[in-house]
Amino acid sequence: MPTRRKNQVAAANIVRSAGWLFGALIFACSPLPAEEVPVTTLAHGCIACHGADATPRGGEIPPLAGRDAEVLLDLLQAYRSDGAAESTSMHRLTGGYSDDELAALAQYFSEQAQ
Repeated sequence: MPTRRKNQVAAANIVRSAGWLFGALIFACSPLPAEEVPVTTLAHGCIACHGADATPRGGEIPPLAGRDAEVLLDLLQAYRSDGAAESTSMHRLTGGYSDDELAALAQYFSEQAQ
């Protein structure tokens, strides 16, 4: 095989390999659909500090059970928006939840017995 033909074949193989590699990288870097996490699992992080029921835990940490869902959601969103509501840790914690997860948490706690 003449040198020019060998070079053309080698170049074609490199381009083909680069195409496969590029395609694999795009696939590997594409976000996969997230598995929906049950709201009860999400609530465990809240319950650790706020408690599982409406009993006040003392200090500055209010109970969440039985509170109005809309009020809770507004407050959670205010914490997430660069600490618009004051807290030592809530702005960091709420940053890890999606809008849908915050809404589900607010609804979940509003339905818990007072």
